[in-house]
Amino acid sequence: MNLMTIELRLLRGFTAIARTGNFVAAAQQMHVTQSALSQQMKDLGDRLGLTLFERQGRRSIITDAGRDLLQRIVPLIEQLDETLLQSSSAAKGVTGRLRVGATQTYLRAIALPAVLALIDLHPNLRVDTRQLPAQRLLADLLDGEIDIAIFPITGPHNNLVQTSLLTERLVAIGTATTLAKLGRSFHLKSLEGYPVVVLNRQFLMRQNIDRQLRYDKVELDVRLEVSSMDDVTAAATHGHLIAIGTKLACHGHPMLEFRPLEGKFLSRSAGLYWRRGRVLTGALLAFQAAVTRISAELSIRR
Repeated sequence: MNLMTIELRLLRGFTAIARTGNFVAAAQQMHVTQSALSQQMKDLGDRLGLTLFERQGRRSIITDAGRDLLQRIVPLIEQLDETLLQSSSAAKGVTGRLRVGATQTYLRAIALPAVLALIDLHPNLRVDTRQLPAQRLLADLLDGEIDIAIFPITGPHNNLVQTSLLTERLVAIGTATTLAKLGRSFHLKSLEGYPVVVLNRQFLMRQNIDRQLRYDKVELDVRLEVSSMDDVTAAATHGHLIAIGTKLACHGHPMLEFRPLEGKFLSRSAGLYWRRGRVLTGALLAFQAAVTRISAELSIRR
C-alpha cells in the first residue's frame, strides 16, 4: 500500500470531522456531500489500516488511533497553510484567519483592542472573536476550535503554552457615596453589614473570594449573584450595592469608583494560551505582541 497517494483533502476532511464531531457539519465545511465525505474517510481508514471514528448516536467520536493521527497531522497542515499564505503574491503583511477567545473582561480590555489595531494594519487579516467562560476556552483550544485565548491563570495546563500578561487585585466597586461609608481600610471584613453583589460560584474569582472569607472568618451579606462581570458593574451603579470585581471591569463606567482589597487570595492573573506544538503563524505572533503591549500599558496605568 502506497501511503504517499493519500490526498491532502482526505486529511482536511478528517480534521473537519474530528473538530465538529459531525459528518454533516464537516461536509458543509468542506463543500462536499455527506456521502462523499463518508467514502473519503473509509478510504483514509483503509489506507492507514485504522478505525478513525466510532458512531455514538448521531455523533462521530474520534478513536484513540484517530486522536493520535490528529495530533500528528494538524501541525503539518497548519504549517502548509501558513507557507502557502506567506508565499502568495497577494499576501502583504500579516494574513490569514485568526480565531481568538477570551473571558468577558479580558475580551473587552485586552483582546478586542489588540484585534482592532491588527486589522487596521493588515487588510488581509480576518479575525473571529469569541467571548466564553474559561473552561470552555480551555476545551476549545485543545479541540482546535480556537487558535489563541486569554483567561485567568489557574496553573499549568498540559498541551498548552502559557504566557502571563498582567496581575490585578480584586477591588470593591461602587458609587463614590457608597464607598465613602467604608472608611480607609479595605478588607473583606470592611464589607460586613453592607449588601454585596458578586459573581456566582462557577467563576474562579468567586471561589477565591469565598476562600478569603473562610481564611478571614468573615461572612458577607451577598444579596445578588450574577453570571458576568458586566452584570456585577451594572448592579454596582444602582447605588445600594457594593460589588467585588476588578478595575478592568470598571472601564467605561464613570459613575463607579473602586478600592483595592487586601487579602492573600484576592488577586488574579491574565494568561495568554495556545496549543503546544501548533504552528506560530504570523497572525498569532502579531496578536501575541499586541496583547503583550496592551497588557503592559494597563499595568502601568494601575
